[in-house]
Amino acid sequence: VVEMGGDVLFSNISSPGMDLIAERKRKQLFEAGIIPDDQLTDEEKQIQQQKAQEPPPPDPMMVAAQAEADKAKADQDKVVVDMQIAQSKEARENWVAEQKAQAERHEQQLEGAKLRQSAQGQQFDHMMAQQQAVIDKLSSQANTLKTLVDAQATREAAEQATLVTEAQDGTE
Repeated sequence: VVEMGGDVLFSNISSPGMDLIAERKRKQLFEAGIIPDDQLTDEEKQIQQQKAQEPPPPDPMMVAAQAEADKAKADQDKVVVDMQIAQSKEARENWVAEQKAQAERHEQQLEGAKLRQSAQGQQFDHMMAQQQAVIDKLSSQANTLKTLVDAQATREAAEQATLVTEAQDGTE
C-alpha cells in the first residue's frame, strides 16, 4: 500500500511533518509514472507534457557507435596525413638531392674551366667571371627554393624547382 499509494496514506495521517513526507512520496510516484492520469494535478500534467515534448535522450549504444566511427575516421585521417607527410619529405629529399647533384655538376664545370684557364689567358678570365655569376645566381636560387620547400613542403616547391631548372637550362 505504501509503495502504490503512500502519498494518500501519509497525507491522511495527522502528525507534524507528514504533509512533507506525503509530498515527497507523491513526487517519487509521479516520477515513476505510477499515478494514473486522472489523478494528476494540473502542475503535474504540465510537467508531463513538457517532458513529452523533449527529445528522447540519445541511445548509449548509438553514442558509443558514433564515437567508434569518429575514432575510426580520425585514425584514417591520421594515416592519410602521415602518408602525405612522408610523400612531402621524400619529395623534398629528392629535390635537395637533385639540387646537390646540379651544384656538383656546376662545381665540376668550374674545375674544368679553371684547368682550361691557364691555356686561354685573359679571354677565359672574362668567361670565368660570367660562369661564377651564373653559379652564384643558381646557388642563391637553390637556397631560396630550399627555404620555400622547408617552409611549405608542398606542391609550390615542386613548381619552383621546375622554374629553377628551366632558368638554368636557359643560361647554360
